[in-house]
Amino acid sequence: MDMKTSIRPPALRRSFSQQTLFATPLGLTLLAAVLLGGCQTPAGFERAESGSSTAREISTAVAEARESLGEAAVGLEGLSSGSAQNPQEQLTDFTAGLESATEAWSEVAAKTDALRSEVNTYLNNWEDDIVSLHSEEMRSSARQRWNDVREVIDGFHDAFAEASSVMNPTLERLDSLRQMLENDLTDAGIQAAATPIEQAQAEVEETFGVLERLRAEANGVANALAPAVAMSEGAAGAVRS
Repeated sequence: MDMKTSIRPPALRRSFSQQTLFATPLGLTLLAAVLLGGCQTPAGFERAESGSSTAREISTAVAEARESLGEAAVGLEGLSSGSAQNPQEQLTDFTAGLESATEAWSEVAAKTDALRSEVNTYLNNWEDDIVSLHSEEMRSSARQRWNDVREVIDGFHDAFAEASSVMNPTLERLDSLRQMLENDLTDAGIQAAATPIEQAQAEVEETFGVLERLRAEANGVANALAPAVAMSEGAAGAVRS
């Protein structure tokens, strides 16, 4: 063997290979993925903030559904037997209100599904983390807060279930009434629809109460999940004083 030939020890060869790998673009990418992988999971308060935003969107959609139902009710009132001044225009108003209410309610249902998924992940992760807290005092306080938030969220889901039990059949009845009137918008047809119109008006009135409760519960969830915000200097000074 030529004594001038340098033989790199195996350990040094491995070290050199690793250094060479991480010096390449691919190596740097892999290293970054390893080092930053844990940073991809949102913090608990970030999950909560996302849920808070979704709850506020639900509240807005509920308000839109209620307003649109009110517009549909006005159109129905105009079609009541003996008071129809312009049946075609009133039917158009009723139909437009119904379509807007149906679209808004579909949005409420879709966003409620999204909120359920968001808060379940948030609460499950939070509950797991409570176990690892340093002291029993911390665990007890955190568990109480967890229970408080869980109660608010459960209240919203109960309100949604109640609203669904009223809204879904009401929207179906209103849509059937729309079809009835669209096919027979004569004096006799309006007279035949008098009782269904009266029943639909009563159902619409019932929805107003459950929608108001649902909106209040959605706002409660939004407030319960919203991270604290920094106070302005004036507000902070007022608190100190």
